[in-house]
Amino acid sequence: MQRASFTSAVAARMGSDAAAGRLRYLLLDGAALQPRELRTARFIGGQWTNVLTLERVDPAAPGVPADHASPWLVSLPGRAASRAWLGQWATFSHTWQYANALTYMECGLDHDEWARCLHQRLDAKLQMDLPVVLRYFDTRIAAALPDVLAPDQRNWLFGSAASWLVCDRAGMAQELASQKPTNTAVAVQPPLQLVPEQEEALMRAAEPDAVIDALLEREHAQLMERSPPKQFSLISDLVAQGRALGLRALPDLIGYCIVALELGADFSKKDPWRAALAEVSAGRVRFAECVAKVAQDVE
Repeated sequence: MQRASFTSAVAARMGSDAAAGRLRYLLLDGAALQPRELRTARFIGGQWTNVLTLERVDPAAPGVPADHASPWLVSLPGRAASRAWLGQWATFSHTWQYANALTYMECGLDHDEWARCLHQRLDAKLQMDLPVVLRYFDTRIAAALPDVLAPDQRNWLFGSAASWLVCDRAGMAQELASQKPTNTAVAVQPPLQLVPEQEEALMRAAEPDAVIDALLEREHAQLMERSPPKQFSLISDLVAQGRALGLRALPDLIGYCIVALELGADFSKKDPWRAALAEVSAGRVRFAECVAKVAQDVE
């Protein structure tokens, strides 16, 4: 079955009245959007709530709040959207399809209840009860959570939603929750406790994005010339190669990807790199030492 773009998937749902018992919302990751872009989103209409603070704010008004980078819950029209609304939606969502910031939701809870429900699910704990924010409003993280969380944890996060549709890295629609709507929220629990295996799984899922961010900060030309989906596909493969060789530290994975972008993805299979990387895999030298040795040998 062919997947639909997030833009068209939401447009298809907004083209008719909401199903009985369902309210429609958009969750925006303000950290990925510029303040001016939040202002252009005024066409969405409805109520706006800062999920982090639960303040009811209009970010489209003059003087955007300093915490514009918070997640925003926005009520969408319950009636079929107008042609003008759909046209503005197409422009807005297409512009930000690779921002990892757009989530469409349906549930039976009214705006204030749903905002409180989402607010309560921001709290998580790592080992030694270290508190963290569960950034499910970043669609890269949200997409990884169904495979990482235990069944009861998935129900705690997604169980109150009739639909939880994210815009993935390729701008496509990915459904994370689909069930009958309810007008009551799943019971609040203590902050979500992530066990070490879950922490490791989430960290590994985030590694390609961390490498991409580091390389884009350096304005790496060979990466910048690719579209975001192609960047992720390439770097994911290279990170997997690096891990297969025993690399674990993020600086080492970044370094490995830099070399691969310069020399080609198969550089590790050719001498002098093949022999040098074998020493890394065996744990006899560190990756930085391997790079220095190859550079010295080439000279």
